[in-house]
Amino acid sequence: MNDVPEELRNIKIKMSGRDIRKEEYGKYNRSNWLKYFSNDADLLLILEKYPSPLSRSVFSEIGSKDVDSVRQLFFATMLWGYSTVGYGAFRTDLMLKTSDSISKLQDAYSLVASGHIANAYRALSLDECGPAYISKLLYAFGLATNASPLPIILDSRVAGTLRRLLPDHRPYFHVNKGGTVLRDADGYERTVKLINDWAT
Repeated sequence: MNDVPEELRNIKIKMSGRDIRKEEYGKYNRSNWLKYFSNDADLLLILEKYPSPLSRSVFSEIGSKDVDSVRQLFFATMLWGYSTVGYGAFRTDLMLKTSDSISKLQDAYSLVASGHIANAYRALSLDECGPAYISKLLYAFGLATNASPLPIILDSRVAGTLRRLLPDHRPYFHVNKGGTVLRDADGYERTVKLINDWAT
């Protein structure tokens, strides 16, 4: 295991007692989503129950019911993740049009709950769902199921920080020249374990 970086040790006191699940919010534009999902009962339920902005705590509220709530959890994650980005609903629509999309989401949800992170990552083979959004979904599923280890979000922002903190990030993840994280299920699982070890 890599030792906890000194930079993280130094900010530990500032983080004490904070719960970012309640602090972090994702604003969304309701009308953008209704263009694609105006008759979708799951999305309408989420829009009604969780008006903008969303906090991460809704992942636990929605997903803790059971695997049958995974489609609602998926919508909440996409609303939170895409925030006010205009193409979020369009991409979400393409993801859901992927063959067996709901089965893939349910499989990933169950795999996260049982601690099989790399297999959950592989299960999320949805059109237009790249590594950043795979990790966002796994993170939401982890909060929903109280998973251990808890999956983390690994997008370009997080990867940029981890590249600074880790002397050699290559066993964990790879990025392209633009800093975008590349698809790697096993590396992602190693990253999740590392961050959970640091947190412990």
